[in-house]
Amino acid sequence: MGRLPKIKSPMSLDEWLRRVLRKKRPEDRMKIFREWRRLNLRLNLKKEPTDEQIEEEIKLFREHDALNYPFGLADSLSDFVAVYHQANRLKKAQRAATVRWATSTGGGS
Repeated sequence: MGRLPKIKSPMSLDEWLRRVLRKKRPEDRMKIFREWRRLNLRLNLKKEPTDEQIEEEIKLFREHDALNYPFGLADSLSDFVAVYHQANRLKKAQRAATVRWATSTGGGS
């Protein structure tokens, strides 16, 4: 992967995600960002946020220049990526174990 071009203002959310999550596919970047915002809203609201609340949060991010995001936001997102991937690995392993168990016992759903 080559060097990123110089930072130009204003920076869009997609460009910011491209710089923060360089090794991720574009569709995965937004998926990770959405889950990160869901987690932050869950912590702030003390309940599970609705899809409308998450979309409103993303809309706020899209409306502002990414260069003006609070300091440490990129680090927070980068730290979240490892947790996100670990949780997904665990879910995939549990699903695979369930399928393997069902086929080995001759049962099935």
